[in-house]
Amino acid sequence: MMKQFFTTYKNECLLAIVISSLYFLTAYNVTVTNDSCSNIEQINRFDMLSRSSHFGFHFLAVLFHFLFSFAGISSAIFSTEAMLLLLSVAGSIALFRLVMHWWNDAAMGVVVVMIYAFASNIWRFSVQCEYHIMVPSLCLIALLLFEKQKPVLAGFVFAFSVLTSFFSFWILPMAFIRPIVKEKGHLYKTLAGFIILYLAVSAFTASQTFGGDWSYQWVFEYNKNTAAYVEPVKVIASCLYGYFRSFHLMLPVFLFGAFHLWKHHRRLFALVLCSLLMHLPAAIPENRYGGYQMTFYPLFAITCALVFFGNDKRIRIFPTALLLLSFMAASAFVVLSERSFQHLLSRTYTAMQEDARIPNGSVVLMYQATKPLQTVYAPRLKAVSIFTSQQEVLNSRLVRYNAPDYKGLVQENASIFMLESGTSQPDDYLKVFFSSFLKSHGVKTKGFGAEKIKKLYPGARMQPLSGYEPQVYAIVMP
Repeated sequence: MMKQFFTTYKNECLLAIVISSLYFLTAYNVTVTNDSCSNIEQINRFDMLSRSSHFGFHFLAVLFHFLFSFAGISSAIFSTEAMLLLLSVAGSIALFRLVMHWWNDAAMGVVVVMIYAFASNIWRFSVQCEYHIMVPSLCLIALLLFEKQKPVLAGFVFAFSVLTSFFSFWILPMAFIRPIVKEKGHLYKTLAGFIILYLAVSAFTASQTFGGDWSYQWVFEYNKNTAAYVEPVKVIASCLYGYFRSFHLMLPVFLFGAFHLWKHHRRLFALVLCSLLMHLPAAIPENRYGGYQMTFYPLFAITCALVFFGNDKRIRIFPTALLLLSFMAASAFVVLSERSFQHLLSRTYTAMQEDARIPNGSVVLMYQATKPLQTVYAPRLKAVSIFTSQQEVLNSRLVRYNAPDYKGLVQENASIFMLESGTSQPDDYLKVFFSSFLKSHGVKTKGFGAEKIKKLYPGARMQPLSGYEPQVYAIVMP
């Protein structure tokens, strides 16, 4: 029976092995963001009800953590990364099956999956403890189930995706690649499955949904206030950066693909254009670069793949293989560089906890996420975020934001240190490029800490502590 399965699904099995092997080799196994730290705390407590905005993520993460604990693996980080890795691979295989269903071309399906699965954002979010990769993965699985006449189950899976992030709805243009000609009962069953699961979960999480720290009202106010401040040019720049970061070498191919669609596949061109416009607002929350755009990535990959095949349906083997290998190599460089930096940062946090030169209760001003330093790696220290001036203006307009009292830190006579990350990852240089002509729009860049300290504490001297990378400074007041 197993032999028959592998024979029938040979392409799917080979794709799953290649993708999961490369993902596993680049698993982070570190927790260095505020979101991942909060997630892991809840998962360790087997708490899936207190954060309804990411319910799908927490439900599956708690389930995997429970199962892994029976096998003697107590690390919630490991079990969560394993869950996200497997789900991401399942999403990629679902995309392959969708392409086979729509175009009946295995070679095209492989090319589409390679472009999608090894986009740097898909790759990196598949191996770290944040929910983003679950959104496109669950959406693709739900769409495949819908196409394969499993409507109720499709509705359930899509509900899990929406319960993870509202941005799941941004996948909907993909559902119309082929005209929906299914009977009305099929659509009604899908909708019923979605509503039943969504309402059932909402009943259990009602207190959080309508009045908790991550309530819908809070999220709505957060996005409304952000949208009122961020100029259109910043939104467009954020979107462009997200695609530059993930697809680099494939961007010219996508432009050729869009032109090809305009000439030969007007319906698909309209869906791609519609999806791009839908994703513009997705760049607004927290000015994210790419995290909320991943539901467009399958359409991006399909558009690129159509260039390699053309109207004659014959793959152009040499240029396709050369570009795909170059694309995967560039993506691996981005992901491995970030992995190296994350490990370096976690070692720096740990070293600060053990450094006798840093007194207990010292304040650490830092650009990076503050929660991991204070709750995971160096609990004896107090972490305080520093922002660019534009970020401070933006944050001041958001709900529940209290600006740090930098002057008060000095009056408390606390020892003050600063962790300066600098430009550390390949795409940081691209951020600097964007910031060079968007200075008034607050593009996030690293390496501004020293300048910020000079403005906060005129006359203060920055004394570097030896043995640290990224560099740690002691702030010596005049």
